[in-house]
Amino acid sequence: MFNPPTHNQSDKVNLRDDRVVSFIKQMVREKYGPSMSEDNLTKEAEMLYEMFTENLVSYFEPYVSEEANNRLNDLIKKSTDKNTVLAFLMESVDNFEQKIVQVLVDFRNSYLKDKNV
Repeated sequence: MFNPPTHNQSDKVNLRDDRVVSFIKQMVREKYGPSMSEDNLTKEAEMLYEMFTENLVSYFEPYVSEEANNRLNDLIKKSTDKNTVLAFLMESVDNFEQKIVQVLVDFRNSYLKDKNV
């Protein structure tokens, strides 16, 4: 099962989680098959990883309280640092691990169904 990024000693969140990257690479292989070059696989996976992380706020916004949503909006206005935003979401969303697994599964299903990607 996926484990979300964790706080390290400096209380920062490591957004780049190799398990997520591996999951995304597996999605790309599933969609395009083994004939895709490693270079194209890496490029596609990086693009999808960026897309996924850029959309984390919209994925999790429905799960935060109104008060937390107001703080989240303030945070976004002050900082575009993904690590800071992810740390806030991890603290504000109940059952974050379960929800992020579902978000990844939904992201995968959408990607595999989309003929234009």
